[in-house]
Amino acid sequence: FFFFFFFFFQAEDGIRDFCLSRGLGDVYKRQKLNHAIKFLKAGNKVKVSIRFRGREMGHASMGYDVMNNFWEQCAEYALVERKPKLDGRQMIMFLAPNKEKPNK
Repeated sequence: FFFFFFFFFQAEDGIRDFCLSRGLGDVYKRQKLNHAIKFLKAGNKVKVSIRFRGREMGHASMGYDVMNNFWEQCAEYALVERKPKLDGRQMIMFLAPNKEKPNK
């Protein structure tokens, strides 16, 4: 019952989760960016996360670069609600939809 309950109400919170990685290819980054923009246009918040594994923890600054690059590409549709922050082995950033609708 709990399993059904969890997945039934998961979409109700209005937050969509996107996992990036430091070595993710350009095609996959573009695909995740397009999905994030679609959700932001619909009025949902977006949670962007990067999980560091092993030696990647020594290069957390590259994770900040990936996060900032992701935000810059969707800055027309999103505001940073919570800046990228390293929490253990995971870096998390929250994006909120822009209140102004872009003219298109």
